[in-house]
Amino acid sequence: MKKSTVLFLILLAGISFTLFANGKQEKTIGAEGRWQDIYPTITYSAISSENEADRIARNQFLINYLEKALDVKVEFFAASDYAGTIEAMRAGHIQFASYGTASYSRAWMVTDGNVEPLVTSLDETGGSGYHSTIWVRSDSDYSSIEDLKGANLAFADPNSTSGFLVPSFYLRRAGMDPDEYFGTTGFSGNHEMGILAVVEGTYDAACTYWTNEQRGNPQRMAAKGMLDPELIRKIWTSPLIPNGPIACIASLPNQMKEDFRSAMLAWPEADPESYAGYFAPDPPGNGYIAVSHERYVDFIEMVQLNDKARASGNN
Repeated sequence: MKKSTVLFLILLAGISFTLFANGKQEKTIGAEGRWQDIYPTITYSAISSENEADRIARNQFLINYLEKALDVKVEFFAASDYAGTIEAMRAGHIQFASYGTASYSRAWMVTDGNVEPLVTSLDETGGSGYHSTIWVRSDSDYSSIEDLKGANLAFADPNSTSGFLVPSFYLRRAGMDPDEYFGTTGFSGNHEMGILAVVEGTYDAACTYWTNEQRGNPQRMAAKGMLDPELIRKIWTSPLIPNGPIACIASLPNQMKEDFRSAMLAWPEADPESYAGYFAPDPPGNGYIAVSHERYVDFIEMVQLNDKARASGNN
């Protein structure tokens, strides 16, 4: 082969090349290109912690902002459950997603590490964590976990952090295996449905997320007119859980990832109206901070331990 031909091929490879990750073809760009030319449309998803209509309406604020900030078309992928978002990222159908801590851990596991956290949110106090909590009807006789022996408990989703992973872990550690301790357990589908199941008497108790007196699933449901907060009360609170990340496929172009992260960090000041709309009726919080995979390593181990316990016949 002539030297000129070899040189041409080397230069061509430097301008545009293709990587293969998890059996899927991932597009990349050369040093002189714009990632927007390769990804004129990106797809974003978010785990389903509330009813479908509210989830889509909430995320439209973010979609509209990202289209302006990144100069691309942004589509929203509404999976029916947490696993749908995880599998969509594994298949390369979405590039970015908002995860809980457990669902990020699961995504990292099933993609062999081809998921990268970019940012996480801060609440109005500047904190970046929340709790798993268990709620019962206010008029019930339950006042502690010990009182729930033989009762019916609703988890939210198998890949929910506060709605399954964390309460299962701490219950087991306290010697209360969920499969044996409770009369029945089940998955409500999302956090709102679990609380409503308690109000309606379908379940005696339900697991959900809660940050403080101003922020959490019960407060959001009350603000939306879905719940009379006087009907339920909290009987258990977990240790602090780190907020889950907005993450992406790790093999995306570095500039693409950095531009997305920068857009999220700038959002509160760049477009305060859409930022507040996204969080409403919750307080809007104090923006976002950059995060790395190390923040979630302990929870990957927790997911693996939970998997092992379930595989051995436990819930």
